[in-house]
Amino acid sequence: MSDFLTIQHQTELFRRISIPGIMALGQTLIILTGGVDLSVGANMMTVAIIGGIFFASMGELWLPMILILLFGALIGLLNGLGIGLLKVPPIVMTLGMMTALSGFTLVYTGGYPRGGAHNDLVNFVSTNVMGIPAPGIIWAILTIILWFVLRKTKFGREVYAVGSNPISSYLSGIQIKKILVAVYILAGLFTSISSLFYLGRIITPALSVAPAGIGLDYLLAALAIPVIGGTTFRGGEGGVIGTFIAAYLYGILRGLLIALGFGEAGILIFTGIIIAGIIVARQKVGA
Repeated sequence: MSDFLTIQHQTELFRRISIPGIMALGQTLIILTGGVDLSVGANMMTVAIIGGIFFASMGELWLPMILILLFGALIGLLNGLGIGLLKVPPIVMTLGMMTALSGFTLVYTGGYPRGGAHNDLVNFVSTNVMGIPAPGIIWAILTIILWFVLRKTKFGREVYAVGSNPISSYLSGIQIKKILVAVYILAGLFTSISSLFYLGRIITPALSVAPAGIGLDYLLAALAIPVIGGTTFRGGEGGVIGTFIAAYLYGILRGLLIALGFGEAGILIFTGIIIAGIIVARQKVGA
């Protein structure tokens, strides 16, 4: 507990929280449109395992990284097509994707960890630039870019419009299907970036990839952080700056719970209570 406020601890906290923080940026986009992505944790787990196998089998850095990013974006594309074109409800589509990805991962690996991260990726993730973790810098840059896109571009205005009132958006000529497909692709891409940083932080070439339980905790974190930051499941309300700040606060809270002796199960329960409590409170305020 005495080490919690040290610069070293806060630096490592920023490094760790950048992983769910980047995932939460993508989930913010989805929630702003009135959607939800329950497959984000399984997406990360699958991409991490596939990525570790790519790194181990190819022995190079850039091609596996590109394939990892494309794989995550492809999962997002499938979600977006199902929701935007086939009109499958987001919770049904992404729950189905979560189940499919989890099953694929178990079958493909036989339940055993496989693969490993590239040395250069490990070095990058552990690097500090002027005392700031490199993954945290990437996270901050992505946040600024996404803030600009949402606030200053036509695409961003349409994202908010679709979430606020999809019927009016359709009547005004907004291509809702394209917006939905785009936000799910972006969310999948952000999840891939998080998977890369996860591999670089946890996995060295001598170690194994992605413990089987990784999906659920990152799913809850990716959903809780935008909600804590002010993005509502009603859609059309919130933003990425609130998500960025909330991610850091979430990391502090998680660290405090660990310091107080809470296990992973207790943290998951606490996170679920936070999500439910915030949603109920906002519904009462809105009423």
